[in-house]
Amino acid sequence: NKEEILIKTILDFVGSHKEEIKSGKHLAEIMGGKALRIKENVSYMLSSENERFDEINKLKEVVKENLISSVTDDDFADMYAQTLVYGLFAARYNDKTIDTFSRHEAIDLAPKTNPFLKKFFGHIAGESFPERLRFIVDELCEVFVHADIHKLLTDFYGKEKDNKDPVIHFYEDFLREYDSKKKMEMGVFYTPKPVVDFIVRGVDYLLKNEFDIPNGIADKTKIKKEKKVIDQKTGKEKKIEEEYHKVQILDIATGTGTFLNETINIIYNEFKNKGQLGQWESYVNENLLPRLHGFELMMA
Repeated sequence: NKEEILIKTILDFVGSHKEEIKSGKHLAEIMGGKALRIKENVSYMLSSENERFDEINKLKEVVKENLISSVTDDDFADMYAQTLVYGLFAARYNDKTIDTFSRHEAIDLAPKTNPFLKKFFGHIAGESFPERLRFIVDELCEVFVHADIHKLLTDFYGKEKDNKDPVIHFYEDFLREYDSKKKMEMGVFYTPKPVVDFIVRGVDYLLKNEFDIPNGIADKTKIKKEKKVIDQKTGKEKKIEEEYHKVQILDIATGTGTFLNETINIIYNEFKNKGQLGQWESYVNENLLPRLHGFELMMA
């Protein structure tokens, strides 16, 4: 509601000082406040007919055409705010120049494996980036300069031994501060690595022992299936035969990808234990990546 937004905005404003950030919770609160301010501003821009905000509207259309055809202004504003704030957090985590950080620096810190994020950072570093958002983002970058993120996250979670990736884990805490209702609705909860490992190994065991698939989740058997398509020349329907991998791996709520990641790890270790790492690269390209599927509604 509007009252809650006003309170969070005031708290964010008075809390954005230049003193060192000394706790992970404090950092999550500041990030949540910034994200809320960004979301409200983007919502306003989308409803405004001011041509200064054309770039924001174009970004929404790109998302609508390529990702979510039913995206609303509110959905996009939420997606934009989370991606911006948490993307900058991840960039800062990978930053080696501790004393400096800016939205321009973030472009070089975005991983090459994520071209979308690289383009997104190019947008926020550009001349056409709206001034009302620029102030908030620059404030956030200033906060990151005064926060030793690596130390904060180590202190926040302790030195636990289940191989938590702090950047992945901290998203849950950020979302709790930004929008706790959405966190519950979307089921954003960290799954400990031992639990993920147990579930993936359980599926592997069932495939081998109940479905008579000796290689389990590593199986590369293909099956043929008839498919109806439209002939481009005649315009008539015809039947073709296509090959598919028999064992497909689908995570319908991928989140941070821990289940797919653990699937890869388990298969890799099987190759390693059998002394077959020489075959790993070709196996990955031909018989692993084509079988991995993940869907996630939340952009960040």
